[in-house]
Amino acid sequence: MRQKELRIALVCYGGVSLAVYMHGVTRELWQLARASRDFHKHAAPRSGVDAVYRALLERIETEHGLRLRVLPDIMSGASAGGINTVFLAQAIHSGQSLEPLTDLWLEVADVDELVDPRARLKWRFSKMWAQPFANWLLSRPGNDISVVHRVTAG
Repeated sequence: MRQKELRIALVCYGGVSLAVYMHGVTRELWQLARASRDFHKHAAPRSGVDAVYRALLERIETEHGLRLRVLPDIMSGASAGGINTVFLAQAIHSGQSLEPLTDLWLEVADVDELVDPRARLKWRFSKMWAQPFANWLLSRPGNDISVVHRVTAG
């Protein structure tokens, strides 16, 4: 039986809006790495996404005669992306969960939480009136966004 390692390098961008997205990427990579570790230790299969990754690794072994080991090898990130990679590296090393970071991003990475309370909108429908104006403004001829859209769409 052949064995191979799939070593993965990951770079996570910064910025709060991307932090939640990049956290989703790190969670998937963590679940794949955990399923790979369990597969090679002959540990009992887990449920959920881990079970899907485990089944994929087992199928690769059955159909191709290859025991594939997935190893997140290099991780780097800037700002909020750095937080994601530090938590991912720690979870892979220790076997702990990424759930605390999921909770952090879901509770704290909300614009309403990040904006100074004195700068928040006073009326909950304050943004609704601006949407048609923003659409009109962004679609005007000569606007950088409308030029890019025309070039890529046409």
